[in-house]
Amino acid sequence: MNIPSPNPIVFPAAPEKTFPHLWIKRLLLASDGVDSGKMEAHFAPYNAGTKEIGPSAFDTTFTTDELWAAIAEVPEVAAAYAAILESVGPMQTWLANRNQ
Repeated sequence: MNIPSPNPIVFPAAPEKTFPHLWIKRLLLASDGVDSGKMEAHFAPYNAGTKEIGPSAFDTTFTTDELWAAIAEVPEVAAAYAAILESVGPMQTWLANRNQ
């Protein structure tokens, strides 16, 4: 139900913007066993040229409960997962050095 406002709010017109890229807002990997795993990726519209992240109303998400199948069947996913594993030790060292 709409109610007339005694003080209408007017938003100024904004120029059109284009977001030709995606920004990874959140990437979650979960694996409680060697044969079960989940991945969720949350993306926002992004413009790399202006470094602007778009409105969250246009965010997208994709998810799978078949992380290990994706790793086994998609070479790019396997390479990305391997890169994450290889980064753990250096990240731990970096964090330890920053917290000294």
